[in-house]
Amino acid sequence: NQPPPCTPQWYHKKHDIVIFNHPHLGTEDAKRHSHFLSHFFYSLHHYWLTTNGIVHLTLACGQYERWKCEDVSTKHGFVLLKRCTFHPPPAPPPTLEVAQEVEDRLENTHKKKKKEKKKHMTYYRHRRHQTGKSFAK
Repeated sequence: NQPPPCTPQWYHKKHDIVIFNHPHLGTEDAKRHSHFLSHFFYSLHHYWLTTNGIVHLTLACGQYERWKCEDVSTKHGFVLLKRCTFHPPPAPPPTLEVAQEVEDRLENTHKKKKKEKKKHMTYYRHRRHQTGKSFAK
């Protein structure tokens, strides 16, 4: 099984670790997400992951059960090593370029709260559906 030749260079190389944070199709359909994860694990097994490689998959509360993650992963030969609560990583210390970029962005969008927002800027943002509701139920 070879990927098409038009795929990116990194795609042709197998990796020891693959990280997939918060996959979502944009709709609350457990069956479709289960199929999506099945395709993901198939691709990992056949194309992306080395033998004995590790996958870090981050899901919102309840998605693991609703999307039948364990069933679809074991179908493709994967074993759950650890399951834990997700805690966003701390933001890395900003470089001069990042600090300037953040300052420029804040200046252009939120002039009034510039200093306040700059102090609390992080690289991880909790996302919500366009309705404003959380993806988790």
